[in-house]
Amino acid sequence: MKYLLTMFLAIGLMAGCVKKESSSSLGTSSTKKLEATGSAAPAQLPPATLAETPILTSRFWVFEHWVDMDYPEDKVNKGRWYRFYEDGTYDGGHWEDHNDHGTWFLKPGQEYNILFIDSEIDDLKDGKWQLQGLTGDQQNMSWVNTGEFGDQKTPMCKLMAMLSIPTKEQFGVN
Repeated sequence: MKYLLTMFLAIGLMAGCVKKESSSSLGTSSTKKLEATGSAAPAQLPPATLAETPILTSRFWVFEHWVDMDYPEDKVNKGRWYRFYEDGTYDGGHWEDHNDHGTWFLKPGQEYNILFIDSEIDDLKDGKWQLQGLTGDQQNMSWVNTGEFGDQKTPMCKLMAMLSIPTKEQFGVN
C-alpha cells in the first residue's frame, strides 16, 4: 500500500512537471515541444513610434498570395502565418500547425519600414521583409523579402489579417 501511494504521488508529480505550451492568443494547448535547429537573437521591444507595430501585434498575419519569380506556381506558402507579440517574440506556423517561434523587430528603412524575423526553430525561416503596403482598413499588407537572410528567396507577398489560426477549409485548400 505504501509503495502504491508513493507510485501515485510520483506519477502526479511527473504529470505536473509537463510544461504545456499554451497561449490564449493562439487559442490552442499542446504538449508538443518545437525542436530547434536555429538560433534567435534576444527579444527586444518593438518601437512604439512606428505605425506598423500595433497593427502587427493586433492579429494573426496570414500569407494569402506568395509570388516568387523563380517559382511562379509557388503555392506552398499559402496559409503560412505569424502572430507577433508586444514583447518582441512571435509564433508562426502553416495552416493548423504551429511550427515556429522566435523574435522579431521593426526598424525604419529609407523607403519602407523593415521587419526582421529571427526563428529559433530553423534559420532558413529567418527573414528581412520590406513592409511595402497596408490597406486603409489595416486588413491587408504587402511584404517583399530582401533575400538577405534565411532561404534567400525574394518573394512578394500579400498577407491578410485574421483573428485566429487559418484553416485549409477557410481558404478552400484540400
